[in-house]
Parts: sequence; structure tokens; C-alpha cells
Amino acid sequence: MSDGHAEVMSGGGAPYLSLVVTARNDDHGGNLLHRMQAFTAGWIAQARRHGIPSELILVEWNPPADRPRLAEALRWPTDFGPCQVRVIEVPAELHRRFAHADALPLYQMLAKNVGLRRARGRFALATNIDILFSDELAEFLAQQRLEPGRMYRIDRHDAMSDVPVGAPLEDQLAYCRTHLIRVNVREGTYNVSPEGRPVLNAGDIAAPDSGLLFGKGWLPVERYTANEPFRWAGQYAELLLDNPPPRVSALLLELEPGPGTGNAALDLEVIREGYQVLAHVNVARRSRLRLPLAAPLPARLWFRVHHGGFPTELDPRILNFRAFRFTWELGAGGTGSAALQPIGSRNFIVAAWFALQHLIDKLAKGGRLVRLTVPVSPRLQRWLRMYIDYRGFVGMLRHSFSALKRRWSFHATTPPGEDIFPSGAGLAPGAAWQPLEDYRGESFRRARDGAEFIVAASATSSAELGLQVEPAGRPVEVALLDSAGCTIARQQIASLTFLRIPVQRTAGRTQILRLGLRDATDTGSQGPPELKVFWCGWTPRSRASAMAAVLSQPWGAGWRWDPESDSMLTSGPAELVVRAPAGEARPLFIDLEADPAVNFEIRDANGQSLAAAQAGHRAVHRLDAALDPGRTHVLELTASGPLRAYGCDWNETPGDHNAAFVHTNACGDFTLMAREHWCDLRGYPEFDLFSMNLDSILCIAAHHGGAREQMLADPMRIYHIEHATGSGWTPEGQARLFERIRARGLSFVDNEEVLVWAAQMNRLNSPMLFNHHNWGLAEFDLKETVLPA
Repeated sequence: MSDGHAEVMSGGGAPYLSLVVTARNDDHGGNLLHRMQAFTAGWIAQARRHGIPSELILVEWNPPADRPRLAEALRWPTDFGPCQVRVIEVPAELHRRFAHADALPLYQMLAKNVGLRRARGRFALATNIDILFSDELAEFLAQQRLEPGRMYRIDRHDAMSDVPVGAPLEDQLAYCRTHLIRVNVREGTYNVSPEGRPVLNAGDIAAPDSGLLFGKGWLPVERYTANEPFRWAGQYAELLLDNPPPRVSALLLELEPGPGTGNAALDLEVIREGYQVLAHVNVARRSRLRLPLAAPLPARLWFRVHHGGFPTELDPRILNFRAFRFTWELGAGGTGSAALQPIGSRNFIVAAWFALQHLIDKLAKGGRLVRLTVPVSPRLQRWLRMYIDYRGFVGMLRHSFSALKRRWSFHATTPPGEDIFPSGAGLAPGAAWQPLEDYRGESFRRARDGAEFIVAASATSSAELGLQVEPAGRPVEVALLDSAGCTIARQQIASLTFLRIPVQRTAGRTQILRLGLRDATDTGSQGPPELKVFWCGWTPRSRASAMAAVLSQPWGAGWRWDPESDSMLTSGPAELVVRAPAGEARPLFIDLEADPAVNFEIRDANGQSLAAAQAGHRAVHRLDAALDPGRTHVLELTASGPLRAYGCDWNETPGDHNAAFVHTNACGDFTLMAREHWCDLRGYPEFDLFSMNLDSILCIAAHHGGAREQMLADPMRIYHIEHATGSGWTPEGQARLFERIRARGLSFVDNEEVLVWAAQMNRLNSPMLFNHHNWGLAEFDLKETVLPA
């Protein structure tokens, strides 16, 4: 042993990668040696084939006295290539120091910490002994492109148990590809066909013979007790039209907004292959959507949410909307446009009944203190706020006439739960706007001097801008300025007024307009002037729905969304619409990828070059530019070929779309980061409990402790060889596993507690550390067997 890190150094150079696993020869899960033989032989073969300098650390915890040690029980190759195997033994006498030693023969996460503490590689991968790596993943690791500051995660594919251990690795991987059971992704665990196609669950929201399958982006089926099933969806969700019935004319679905929209209406786009938009709708409450479909039917549809993405307090999942049922309409062929119809009162009564049953179930089973989540519609929320603002029903009645008279004086108003900028108008707020307010049934934003209007490139080429405004306290002089600071219009406002301002547009370009505000009279009033804006859109108002323009900052004109990778593509000039932070200048970061490599340049609105570089493998590029702070800027990116962008922001991880929603599903099978990150976090929590969810806690802490999550995408895969039901967590074996834990008198950190800790770490963007400096049994000299000897 050496210093506090207990590193064991060899005479040669340190390996690039350390793989850490743990086991004992007790046949846990059934056929353990069979699964472990496939893992060890598979990795050594891939390290040899691809030339990966690595070490495989096997921590043998509490080895059974009546069975051979694993180094003797497993078969080893004659040629290890650049891989060294280290078997570190934690003896029974150390194991017996723990409170649950009799009930828990292997402390999995503590055992992994033993290996991680003694790892020598620049990067360390915590995995398990029943895992096979796809050759694409091994090839990526061989390229040595891993970076500090990252926690690499991957989806786990579960394969049937009869992997041909004696066959070549290629045959084993081929077996796994065609004998799948389920896949474990960020959103949940799903059953799949043997070839990996999604399958419907029992009681799903589509009929078994519908030919509809739920692809990426959908969460698993949920229901309140035994009531109505539904699926949540996040920023985008894929629907597969696998084998629809003949003579289909339309797809019918029932959906409602979720908490991810932040109390706003759901801004939803439905897209078919070729990026053809079938519908762009705003869903304020539970509604039915009819999507006409003409032959030939598409193979896939994507449901893409604009804006949204807000996590709830104790649920990191993005719950933008939920769908209750998908059905087909049969007829002569899909014609017309999409139609959205709010559901009737009968359905509200049914939904209220289901909610009541869910409430009763929570109160009956939740103990003495029950945490409840009460959904409130924007319409109901407005009425409740009016009740408070008017100080009860008496105040509402007393002011009803004056309120009605004032409402008649409005030319345009904002519906409950919606912003003052109508969806589809191609308008969005920039700097100097206050958050949306609702007072006495009126929604508005406060604007200050310099308040920006961002006009989408797809908005109308020439139109009249309408604003329903009112001074906030004293008369103001309002000027509308173009991006160069030239005055378009000027008017004094003393009371509620509807402004109409002709605006000349440049087709295909994003435009920034600004408000200039100053006091209309010299009253000596303190504080800057403010304007309340109740509505801002194009007139006549009927144009807004027809334009269906969308602003998705920072992506302006020239970008196209790629649903396969959830990235933005460009083949020509493209705009970046970014708001520079107030205060000291900060660099801008953009996450780019190109194959083949291309040269790119970024210019400001005046054509001045801000940056020029080459993009190849996915990487984050830093842009140091003197942009006016607190202002929105439209930059132009040009490239010598097609380019893919994953994010653009003022932090070093601009492609990180899931800051709170860390991929913890099956994370114990693949968590890879630089060795120093493992040391900084002091490994997995070393609780004297069953190990469930300890790996999730580590991943969340790593993500907020300097190792931001990065996903390794298909065709890079890990295959998990199936074992006995109840020996590890699976959807089918969960009840049996929990019963086994209870029968042994053990406990574990449940998911609710993990969510509480995760919310705390996310709020502070800081990790929680649970271990002391001697983590990983650093103070003990442990027996080590090295192969080849």
C-alpha cells in the first residue's frame, strides 16, 4: 500500500482504463460462472483485438470457504494482450465487521469501492460480471477519446441467458442482438422483441392490434391504482406505425399538458418523415387531437414540444404532456387539417373520479404524513387568484361591473395560462421583460426600457404589430426601435391603449426589435418607467394561427431538427440567437459534430468574424467575443459542409439538456469517469444496507460534482445476460426481490429518498458526499492475485 489513495503501482506504465467488478463464487442469480466467463473472456478478447491498455479488477468479497477462488474457477487465455487481471480478496473476517454480514454475503458497492480505490487507470469503469460490450463500444474506448469532466453512461440491453460461452465473441454478440428481452433507458425499462423493436405492455394506451408502438421519448405506462392508463412524454416522443389496419383516414389521440410546460399551454408539433409538419397545436387542457393521414402512411411520427422542459420539485423526469389513448379512424383517406377538440364535462367527471380514487389510495397507504401533488389547471388557477386579489367572493361581486366594463375596453387579451405572445406568431420576449403576472383575471408582462421583441425568421414578411398596453403607474412615451436603434414609431401612453405599428420584415432573417421607454411628463417620479403589456401579436389576429412560426432559441433560420439524435442540422448559413449575460463578458460555447470534418466561421450582425475553427468529432468549441451584455444577438454560422449542433449556451456543457434528469436506470452496470472523479466523490455511499439505489446516488452526485453526464449512443451498447428472477431488479422480479430483502431483515434507500437528495443536489448544483477519507477499505492490506502471473 502507498498513500491515502491506496494505489498499487506496477513496474510498467499505468493503464488507460480500469474495469472494476465484484463477485463471490456462490452462484448468485444462477449460472454465475457461466455469465462471468463470458464477461472476462469477452473483455480480454476485445482489449487484445483493439489494443486497449487496461486492467480488469475483480474484487472477490467474502469468498465461500467450501468453493474454489474465482481465479481458479474461471478459465483464462494464454494471451492477455494489453489487459492485466487483478483479483483483490476481501476476506470473511473483514466482512463480519458489518452489521448485516449474515444476511448480506456481498456488499456490492463497498466492494466496488475497494477496486476503484486501488485502480491505476486514467479512467475507471464500474460495471458487473454479467455484461458484454458491443464491438462498437470497445472500438470507441480504444480511440482514447474519453475526457475528464464527463461521466459516461449508456443504455443497457438485457439479453436471454443462453449466451454461447464457448463460442467466439462475435457469435455471443450476435446472439445478444437477436435475443433481447428489454432495454433500460433514461425514461424507464421497456420490454422489446428479440430483435429490439418496442412492444406494447399489457393494458397500454393503444390496442394490441392497432399496429402502434411507442418508441423513444415515451415513459412507461402508468395508472392511478387500477384506473385509466397513460404515458408521459418529455421534449419529444416517437410513435411507430408498425402495421396499421387498412383504410386508415386519421389518428385519434387524447392528451393533456403536464407540469413540464410550467403552467403554460402545451405547444406541440407533430412531424412525419421528411420533416413534414402535420399539426402545430396549443393544448390548454385535456383534448382530443385528430391527425388526418393520407396514403402512403408514414412509418414514424414525432411529437415535439416547443418550450417546456421544466422539472417538478421531487421528480426529475420531464413531464410535458401525457397521452391517454391512441386509436384509428377508418375511412376513405385522410383529408383536411388537424383538429383539436377539448373534451366534454363527462370526461372531466371521470377524470375527477379517478383522481379521487388515487387520493384515497395515497391516504390509505401513505402513513401518518402523506405528500400530495394536486394538479391545477390554468383556468382554475386564474379563478383562485381572482378570489385572493378581490379578497373573497364579496369583493368579486362588488367589483364585477367595473371589471366587466374594463374587459370591454380591451382589444386583445391573453387566455389563462398562456403568454402575452400568441403561440405561432413567431414572437418571443428577449431582455428587460418581467415574468408573466396574473392580477384580477388579467395576464400581463411588465416591460422596461430596452425590452426586446425577437421576431422569428418564419414570421410574416410585412405586417402590423399590435400591442395592448397600459402605463404602470404614470404616463410614458413609448418608442419601437429596430435592431440598428432607428425609431419605427413613437407614441405617448396615459391609459389602456391598443397600439398598431407597421413593421417591415426581412424574409428569412431573425429580427430584434426594442422598446424605448421614458417618462411622458417631468413628475420627478422615482424609478424607471414601466409598461404593462397584455398582448403582443400580429394584426389582424387571424394571421397568427396561419403562420405557425416557431422560435426555438438559440436556433434561428437555417437549422432543422433531427429526431434521430435530438440535434440541429444545417447545410448552409444558419443563425444563432443568443442573449449575452449581464455583467462581465463570458465566453459562448457550442457543441458541434461533423462527418467528414468541416471548417466553420461565426460572424456578428455586422459581418465581423468572431471565431473560425474546424469541427469533426463531437466537441465543445469556445467562442470569446465582445458581445453587448444583457442584449440578444443574432449571429451567423457558415460551414464548408453539413454540421450538427447539440447545444449553444454560456456554460461549458451546452449540449446538456437533462441537467436534473440524470440517467440512473441500470447505472450500476456502466458508470465511467476519470479516476480523480471517483476519488473526489469517495466512491459509492458505503451504507450498511442492501445496495439498491446507491449507484443512482453516485451518478447524481457525479453529475453535480464536475463530471457532467454524457451518453454513449447506439450502436455502442452493453448487453446484460439475464439471471434468475428476484436476484436483481427487473420489472417482473421487483416484488420477489423486495420480499427477499424484507425476509432477511434488510433495508435500502428507497426511490423517494433518492429523489429528495437529487432535488437538493440539483438546487445547489453541488454533490453530496457520504464516505470518510478511508473509503474503499483503504487502511487494510488486501491479498491480490495478478494475471498473467
